[in-house]
Amino acid sequence: MNPLAELEESMKILIYGAGVIGCELAHMLCKKNDITLLARVRWKETIDSNGLVIRHYVQRKTTVDRLKTIDSLESSNQYDLIFVVMQAYRI
Repeated sequence: MNPLAELEESMKILIYGAGVIGCELAHMLCKKNDITLLARVRWKETIDSNGLVIRHYVQRKTTVDRLKTIDSLESSNQYDLIFVVMQAYRI
């Protein structure tokens, strides 16, 4: 049995914070994982309607990722991994 086989499976990941770093992290991880992005109401609505749009200026391309978004946590939510991404003064 391959000990790394578990790492090759999709993980259920919550990214708590949908700023620049949180959105970039979501973009990088969404190809092989089940990503949920916790965002404030207006930003959540924008992502829900348009997708997560990232303009990559160096590569001269734009990507659009369709992600699951939430605006609050429920006690029944379970994730394999949680990233808390926010500005230091908000902690």
